[in-house]
Amino acid sequence: MSYTCLKGKTYIVTGAASGIGREISIRLAKQGANIGLVDLQMPDQVLAEVVRAGAKGFAVAANVCHSDEIETAFGQIAHHFGGLDGGVNFAGIIGKNYKLGQKETSLQNLQDDDWSSVINVNLGGVMNSIRAELKLMKGPGAIVNAASLAAQIPTPYNSPYGASKQGVISLTRAAAQEVGARRIRVNAVAPGFVKTPMLEQFSNDNDVIQKRVIEPRVALGRMADPEDVARAVLFLLSEEAAYITGHVSFYLPTPLA
Repeated sequence: MSYTCLKGKTYIVTGAASGIGREISIRLAKQGANIGLVDLQMPDQVLAEVVRAGAKGFAVAANVCHSDEIETAFGQIAHHFGGLDGGVNFAGIIGKNYKLGQKETSLQNLQDDDWSSVINVNLGGVMNSIRAELKLMKGPGAIVNAASLAAQIPTPYNSPYGASKQGVISLTRAAAQEVGARRIRVNAVAPGFVKTPMLEQFSNDNDVIQKRVIEPRVALGRMADPEDVARAVLFLLSEEAAYITGHVSFYLPTPLA
């Protein structure tokens, strides 16, 4: 689908180097948007893809956990393009020690770093990003944050992840209330399992996820692709979603109950 309203607009994408963030960046580029690409490591490869798509890109390496780095990086992007129209805050981690079916990361065994690292990136990183974006956005615009179905469905042995994503939902709704008068919309998408590099950390065997999780619970019988989520993000950024704010789109093609 073509969103001509995105052409010439400037958006920041965090977590742009891979997975969903990469796909969002490329799709925005194909719509003619200017893309500020932010990741922990310089996202040069995605920048090249953005340029090949005929768009303008600007890549910066920054850690979303560090507010000073984010303020500087986002400021550089806004200065480069002459303003900022929105943000897509998708930098995230699942937890370095978590594997599907393993109980070493139960609450009683949880290490301080297992908790703080996930919360700092997934929730603190979104907060730092929203704050910096709102300081730079002068007119109407849109922000989309990365939540997760894990905020709605319990995630045993990975409680920091679900807690961080529930926090993102609360933060999204609060921000939407605060900046609605400025005609800035703030929404979130909350996918379930998506085929990304992060999923490989979750389990080394996608067939296990398919048999144990997807087939019993997902009506369409498959995991989401990054493209599925990116389509939703572009819709929420576009004028087609002009009257949608404080909304969370849960992406699992079957009822939650």
